[in-house]
This record gives sequence, C-alpha cells and structure tokens, in this order.
Amino acid sequence: MPQVWRSRDEDDVLADINIIPLVDIVLVLLIIFMLTAPLLQRTIDVQLPRARSASLTQEERVIVSITREGLYYFDRFPVASEQLEDFIRQGAPTWKDRSVYVRADAAVPYERVIQLLDALRRYGITRVGLLTRPWTPERKP
Repeated sequence: MPQVWRSRDEDDVLADINIIPLVDIVLVLLIIFMLTAPLLQRTIDVQLPRARSASLTQEERVIVSITREGLYYFDRFPVASEQLEDFIRQGAPTWKDRSVYVRADAAVPYERVIQLLDALRRYGITRVGLLTRPWTPERKP
C-alpha cells in the first residue's frame, strides 16, 4: 500500500512551546532593571569636596546631608535648622553605636557644618566622619 502524505489540518493542535517571545521579554525586562537600579539608589544631591584620602566603607551608619540651601537631611528625612537640636537629641540614643557621616555640599558655609558637629558631640555622638569625593587632578585649559 502506498504511503500517503497528509497535510496538517487546521484542527490539529500544535504541541510545541515557542519560547523565543518569552526570552525576548525577559531580556527587555533585564535591560530595564539594569538601567533603573542605579537611579533608585540616588540620595540627596550635593557636590562633595575632593580629598586624596577618600575611601568607601560598609557599616551601619547615619548619613547627614547638608544642601547648598542649608537644609539638613538625616538619611533622606528633611530637618529644618531650627529643629536640628531636638532631632539629634531624640535620635542620639540609637546613633551612639553607629557612625555618622556628614555629606555637606562644597558651597555650604563652614559654620553650618560646625553647628551640626557641635550638636552631635553635645549628645555623645563622637564617631563622625566627613564624606568627600575621590581626588582627581583638575585639567587646566
């Protein structure tokens, strides 16, 4: 008996899984997450001064940012300069075993930084560091 070739009818079910569209979607999502992840880690925008001895460390810490407008941020929580003393007094018991890092904009008057350091020291917080950018030689035109 001769063998007869049948063509697939439209009623036949295709049992193969096509994973190419799935791979395309996963790759697009991966690229999106890779591009947006660094943006989610942004902090308060200040221009740090440069220092040759700048280094990075990982530990439990409190970061205090001072913007060029003179606003204080304790780990992204804004604090007015009038409330600075009260805020430090309330947070001091939990900050005594942590390091406090100050991120002051290069345009912030030195007096603002000293006011912050003085208030921290009054409440027993002595582990204080000043954050800077790594030093790079500036190009002359």
